[in-house]
Amino acid sequence: MFRNVLVAFVVAVCAGQIATAQAEEIQVHLEPASRMGMTWGVTPHHATNRGDVTLVSCHGEPRIEGQGCNAYEGDTACSLERPVLCLKVDGRPPPDVASGSNSRSSQSNDFYSGWAGGRVALAPAVRGDQFASQDEANAWCASHLGEGWRMAEHHDGWTRDGAKGGWGFMAQGNITNGSRFWVAINDQPANCWD
Repeated sequence: MFRNVLVAFVVAVCAGQIATAQAEEIQVHLEPASRMGMTWGVTPHHATNRGDVTLVSCHGEPRIEGQGCNAYEGDTACSLERPVLCLKVDGRPPPDVASGSNSRSSQSNDFYSGWAGGRVALAPAVRGDQFASQDEANAWCASHLGEGWRMAEHHDGWTRDGAKGGWGFMAQGNITNGSRFWVAINDQPANCWD
C-alpha cells in the first residue's frame, strides 16, 4: 500500500538570513505487520502403539524453528495455509492409554495432556486470515467433518480432578499430518481474527 505523506523541508541560511520552509508531498510504501495465529502439532506420547489416541499440543511436531507455539501473540503468519484442528466433544471416557501423561507438572500430571472427551480430526488447509471469527472457523470444521465439530481450543483438555488444562490435550483420532495446524485460544490475542 502506498500513502502520500506531507514532508516539510527547512532551509536555514547563515549570516542573519531568515529560514525558509517548503513542503513537498512524497509517496511512501507502507507494509502492514504480518498478523500471526497460533498453531499446534502432534506430540509423541506413551501410547504410540495405539493409533486411535492422539496427543496434540503447543510443543508438538514439527516445531517452529526449534520452539513450540506462541500462545500470546501467535507463531505462524495468518497468510499461510494450515489444516484446522477440529474437535467433536461427545463425552466419551478416556481409554486406559490416556490416563498417563508426559506433563511437566508434578502437581497435576495431566494439565498439559488432559482428556478432551471427544474426537479430533483435521479439516483441510486454509489461510488463517480467511476466518473473521471463531464462529467462522467452527463452521469450517462442521462443513468438512459434520455436525458437532468445531475448531479445537487451547484449553479443551480436562484434568482428572475436573479442572481445565492447557497447552495440549488427548483425544481419540489419528492425526499423522506432518504439519502444524491452526488452534484457537479464548483468552489471548493469538488468533488470526483478533
